[in-house]
Amino acid sequence: MDEEAPAKLSWDHQTFLVDGAPFYPTPDNTLIVPLPCQPHADLNWSIPTTSKKILWHFLFDLEAPFFPLTDELHFQSLALACKHFSQTIWPRYQEQSLGGILYQGSADLLSHFLWNDIQKTNYEAWTALNKNAHPQFFCADALSSYCQLLAHHLPDELPLVLCFNAEFLPSLSRALNLLSRERFEHFLLALQTPSWPMPSLHWNQDGLSFRPLPAPTALCFPKNDLMTEETFFEIDKILDALYESNQSFRVVFEEFLTEQWEGLDEIQVLPHALSAQGKRKLLGFEAAGGKIREL
Repeated sequence: MDEEAPAKLSWDHQTFLVDGAPFYPTPDNTLIVPLPCQPHADLNWSIPTTSKKILWHFLFDLEAPFFPLTDELHFQSLALACKHFSQTIWPRYQEQSLGGILYQGSADLLSHFLWNDIQKTNYEAWTALNKNAHPQFFCADALSSYCQLLAHHLPDELPLVLCFNAEFLPSLSRALNLLSRERFEHFLLALQTPSWPMPSLHWNQDGLSFRPLPAPTALCFPKNDLMTEETFFEIDKILDALYESNQSFRVVFEEFLTEQWEGLDEIQVLPHALSAQGKRKLLGFEAAGGKIREL
């Protein structure tokens, strides 16, 4: 008799999927298992016995102040730990695995970024390609790229999570841009923040949980290349007014509008911050019976 195939893991930018069905982690159904992966770690990991799903926490120390993102020897040491997991742990625990955490720390990446000569050169090249060239966004792109490189040494089937504490970011519009799906398209994000205008995973000292956000109204967030200082300011004012009104709402991103408008009756937009493609998508929303409100 053939062995039963392990559950198929994936994710949908909101939560985990097991065999295509949403799986919402809680402390009751998911155990987080830390795996020290630092260069000094012996990789002799102790795995507790559990009937729960396992969320592997790879302790790379990426959240440590001034982590050396450009140190090749340091990266190779972390990559070796990833390969060790793929070869020794994954074959035994694939069926119980839910995902892997690569980062758990502050979303204010700029405050502890290591600006060496290589990164200064990288930043100059990055600003030439990015209209919305803020150093905070460069730091996020650098972290995302580094995590993608580590991911190449982990099982393709394993959903990977980045946990960000966004409580102390001064602007909600900038936080939404910083932690957008456009920027972290290869990862599932879990956030620590009192309020977040999107359905998302939440993390704290007890673990991960899912925060749904049913709402009939949404604000359309512009594409990254259409954001300006004035637009950030406008969106912050709109978000503040929506929260103060106690109106149930959520944010949808123009880039993923057709995926995110399910359940909505109305989408509010800034006409001057819409791309031609976004306008065509909104015509489809209207054709399906939805209402567009220009701000």
